Amino acid sequence: MAIILVLVTALVAPFFVDWTVYRSSFEAYAEAALGHKVTVLGEADMSILPSPTVTFTDVRVGGAEDPLLVISRFQIRMELPPLLKGEFRILDMTLDRPHLTISLDEDGRPDWLTAMQSGGALADIAADDVAFENISITDGAVTVVDARSGITHTLDNAELTVKARSLAGPFRIDGPVEIADERYSLSLATGRKQADGALRVKGTITPGQVSMSASIDGILSSLEGMPRFDGGFQLKGIEQGEDQPQVVWTANGTFEADTAHLTVDKGEYHFGPQERRSGFDGRLEMVYAGDRHFNLTARAKQIDLDRIYGGGPQDPVNLSEASAKVIDVLKGLPIPDMKGTISLDIPVVVAGGELLQEVKADLETRPGGWHISRLAGRIPGRTTIATEGDLVVRNKFSYRGSVSLNSEQPGALAAWLGENADGSTRIQPISLEGRVSLVDTGAALENLRVELDDAVITGGLSFRKPHQGRDEFGLSLVADRLNIDQVEDMLRLVGPSAGGATFWNNTNVSLMVRAREAIVRDVAGKDLALQASFSDDDLKIDRLYAGDLAGAEVDVSGRVENLFSAPVGSMTGSLKASDLDGLVSLLRSAWPDAGLLARLERASEYLVPAEFEGEFKGSGTAEGSSLQFDLSGTAGGVETTLRSSFEGRVDAWRNADLDMKLDLKSADGGQILRQIGLEILPVDELGAGDVTLEAIGRPDDGVELRMTAASPAASLSADGSLRWQKDKDANYSLQGTLAMDDLAPFALLAGRMMPVMAGDIPVDLRYALDGHGDTLAFRDISGRVGDVTLTANAEGSLAPSTGERLRRFKGRVDLSALDLMSLSEIVIGADQWASVGDGSSVWPSVAFDRPLLTSLDLNLDITAQSMPLGLGEAAGNVSANLRLKPDELRLDDLTATYADGRLSGQLALRRSGAEGALSGRLKLEAADLSRLVWASEGRSVATGSLDLLADFEGVGRSLSGIVAGLTGGGTLKVSEGALRGLNPQAFSLVMRAVDAGLDLQDTKIRNVFLSHMQAGTLRFKTLEAALGILGGRVSARNIAVDAQAAKMFGSALINLNELSLDSDFSLTVDAGDEAVIGAEPQVGLLFNGPLDAPVRSVDVAPFTAYLTLRAFEREVERVEKLQSEILERQSLDRNLKRQSQERRRRAREAEEEAAREAEQEASQATAPSEESSGGNAVPEASETPAGPDGAQSGELTPSPISSEETAADFANRIRQVIGRQANDNQAQSGNEASGRTDDGALKPLDPPQTVEDLIAREIRRSTN
Repeated sequence: MAIILVLVTALVAPFFVDWTVYRSSFEAYAEAALGHKVTVLGEADMSILPSPTVTFTDVRVGGAEDPLLVISRFQIRMELPPLLKGEFRILDMTLDRPHLTISLDEDGRPDWLTAMQSGGALADIAADDVAFENISITDGAVTVVDARSGITHTLDNAELTVKARSLAGPFRIDGPVEIADERYSLSLATGRKQADGALRVKGTITPGQVSMSASIDGILSSLEGMPRFDGGFQLKGIEQGEDQPQVVWTANGTFEADTAHLTVDKGEYHFGPQERRSGFDGRLEMVYAGDRHFNLTARAKQIDLDRIYGGGPQDPVNLSEASAKVIDVLKGLPIPDMKGTISLDIPVVVAGGELLQEVKADLETRPGGWHISRLAGRIPGRTTIATEGDLVVRNKFSYRGSVSLNSEQPGALAAWLGENADGSTRIQPISLEGRVSLVDTGAALENLRVELDDAVITGGLSFRKPHQGRDEFGLSLVADRLNIDQVEDMLRLVGPSAGGATFWNNTNVSLMVRAREAIVRDVAGKDLALQASFSDDDLKIDRLYAGDLAGAEVDVSGRVENLFSAPVGSMTGSLKASDLDGLVSLLRSAWPDAGLLARLERASEYLVPAEFEGEFKGSGTAEGSSLQFDLSGTAGGVETTLRSSFEGRVDAWRNADLDMKLDLKSADGGQILRQIGLEILPVDELGAGDVTLEAIGRPDDGVELRMTAASPAASLSADGSLRWQKDKDANYSLQGTLAMDDLAPFALLAGRMMPVMAGDIPVDLRYALDGHGDTLAFRDISGRVGDVTLTANAEGSLAPSTGERLRRFKGRVDLSALDLMSLSEIVIGADQWASVGDGSSVWPSVAFDRPLLTSLDLNLDITAQSMPLGLGEAAGNVSANLRLKPDELRLDDLTATYADGRLSGQLALRRSGAEGALSGRLKLEAADLSRLVWASEGRSVATGSLDLLADFEGVGRSLSGIVAGLTGGGTLKVSEGALRGLNPQAFSLVMRAVDAGLDLQDTKIRNVFLSHMQAGTLRFKTLEAALGILGGRVSARNIAVDAQAAKMFGSALINLNELSLDSDFSLTVDAGDEAVIGAEPQVGLLFNGPLDAPVRSVDVAPFTAYLTLRAFEREVERVEKLQSEILERQSLDRNLKRQSQERRRRAREAEEEAAREAEQEASQATAPSEESSGGNAVPEASETPAGPDGAQSGELTPSPISSEETAADFANRIRQVIGRQANDNQAQSGNEASGRTDDGALKPLDPPQTVEDLIAREIRRSTN
């Protein structure tokens, strides 16, 4: 920009010039302004209108041979009116192909300033008198030659647009440039030049090849002729997002720069998504003059890779993915062209859900990459790791150096690396060191020294994954004491996939192991030597020898080529063992899901001592190979011989010819069964045994199978075929027979105990089955098991359904008898019903045993001719759907005939651990009650049609526990029934006996009542009750009996824990005319004792009380009748006396009237005035009947009956009163027989007496 201003000034400085000599004038003025020689070698052109325009070509500043600035073409166009006023308004200025060359001296000063002959005339021009509207620079270039380092820096192809308001600014520069063949977009803006010459500069630089942008903002100044910049910077890394560009990293800070140094005092670097950012704070010092170098130190508080590359703590990043990301970052690291160091300090790194602590890295530049002088940190498992080596990132990525690792908890380290904790936690603390080599295709550890489990192991390992072909893995280990389990777990630390099925299928392996003592799967061995390789289906075992592998000596050697296609070669082996536990344990660890090995493990103790020789031979044929494998020897006293041949290809074995025969012979047939893996009781001798198995044919066409097994106690035969075609499931068909004298010992072969108390269970069955893959169908099973005949068919799968563990079978079974107790023992364990209770219950109290089934789920439609229920007779015509699992027995849609009625419902018995749960709903309709209740003297105590509904459930750890926990409810109804031994006429018959003189005593009443009651029957229309079940007790309250001859009501309680009955009923008849107040003819009936034979007791006390009250009322009635007669006689006597007196009175009155009349007649005749006086006449006194003698003015009120006095006591007192009154009447009967006194007159009647008088008198006597 300064050069441009100078050129303009030189052009316009002479306000009026001699245009004919303009070129020389321009050169003179320009040289005076710039202080450098200016030469115009090309043409000069000028025009005045429409605006002054001047054009020069080939303008050079400096020496003509070595110019500082060369401009191919220079053109300027100005406004004329401002020019006339001494102001310069540059409309357009064009610089074509300007090339500026600047050299920096040993002090870093540009020669433009040092080569100036004078200060120039530029300073004499007023800055505001010059303005630029547009300056275009086309194909510009700048070359900077640094004498301090001899390096030349270039800027080419500059296409810039420059604007300036004045010579002092502000300025603006925009356009693209090329620096070191890289395209950049430049945009700079300045402020106005300050008094000290400093200039505020702000701008952005955007690379064309890198997705980033750089911006600066600071002061550009000059100090002692050297340019200097102080300010801030910001860098941004940009990636194209789904919708718009996204900033993925930023760097910012303040810096100072001159021609020799760059210093960033406070720099910050942040990376990652905007919401999950991590960053560094640091300092950068760079010297790019002389001894060029840089030093970068940075520290981060925390780097959270889980948030950057994963989903945070809830979804941490996979370590393999994180490692790949870090390696990509390392590969993308730029390689500076100067020496330098980087020091990083990261206190915490979050990766894989764990913390890496105190991570430190020191890097130094080296040709092609970096030298890592230190990379160390603490990782999970209390592990420290450190490495030093050379990292190459140019061309091919590689790292070679030393590594050391110390882990106190390798299990935790393995879990973090992605290995599951099972097994890894067994690793002892480990210390490892060696040389490591990492390349894109593999890794190697050499000069390896491992301290593990108090043992020192030396050797090495390598893994290579070529672009084509199989992977390659090599391992060499030498140790005095070698724990191979620990080594395997250690290998998983290096590579979690090591040892997996994919690893062995896709990898060529070379192994060399030597150890005086070895531990494999916790099995100790001695003198272990292994030298073997497996490459491209070729197996070579130079030697596999174990002198003592937990009691077994193993020696194998040989070589077989094309092992999995057409094997050719030979291999021999021998085994001598006094103990096979260790060898079996090794096989189980290699194939943990093999069912055959599980049986072998159980039988291992019966296979020793063992001594076997085996030989494998293979030779090539036109069809593939001819193979032969022979094995012979003895194991546990059983002679074993295997002869087999194979003609064809191993990879097309279905079309190969097979011929195999296996013979097992032993003096003890049980030993053969034990070796097969079946469990039998050692006390049971089965006699000599012989087992033969033959297979001949091609799997694709069909292999004929034949098997026979015989012993004195049992025999089994099977004949059939097996066909297994490619891409199809195997088809097989078998027919045979099975015969046993007793099923129980053979049930033990499968680890199941049959009920011992059931006795011998002979078996005679015929079977036929078909199979297709996992599907199995029993077409016909018939015969006898024990006393039960059966026919059955079923089909199902030998493989559990997805997400299940049970094998399902469905079918139909027809039985002669179904025993629910035996069936339930499949779920609750053998011999449960044969055990005894603990005294608190009649039910067995032994805890439930393990179920007899383990992996079957049976769904059977079952029928049976009979089914014992444990109550009364057995049910008949049984039909139900049976669902049987290891932990569940369920009978659905149960129907049967029971006691001439219909039984329906469902039952379920479930297991949950040690607990069992029983539930059910049963409905019995129209059953004959007489066949269900107990009998007395050979006859059922009740008859009728029974309807019963019951819901129940119970939980317990034994049968007694389930019964004790039963709860539920139901209803009971008996229609048109009779209760035998309950004669309602017994009441009236006893009343007659009492009337006939039977003494009113409980004993006598009971005896007479029972004799009459037992002789009759109480018939009823209905008997109904609601049932409640709680705690193993069935209660029936408010039992109502609808009978015409009597009323009966009460309650009953059945204790299922003891199978006992406790009931209380009341039997009442209608007294009719014999009714009394306060009592009725009633007895209590109690049934107590065992449910099958309860004892009946009769309480006649209420009836006795009734009879007593009845007798008392009758006596009261007799007394009241007698009293009524006495009162009536007294009334008659009084009436007779009154009539006699009345007659005498009337006669006297008549006599007196006649006398008066006579006197009147006489007086009238003699002296009419004289009147006769009758003063001495005695008036007749009126007579009032006297009251009864001995009448009392007051009446005694009987005292109330004491609350403590019982009904029986009251009845006895009443009988005493009645008896005493009768005696008194008899004593007086002689005197009162005539009813007259000594003088012949009638005796006065006694005063009337009431019942209350009699009772009160007796009370007074008793108290006196």
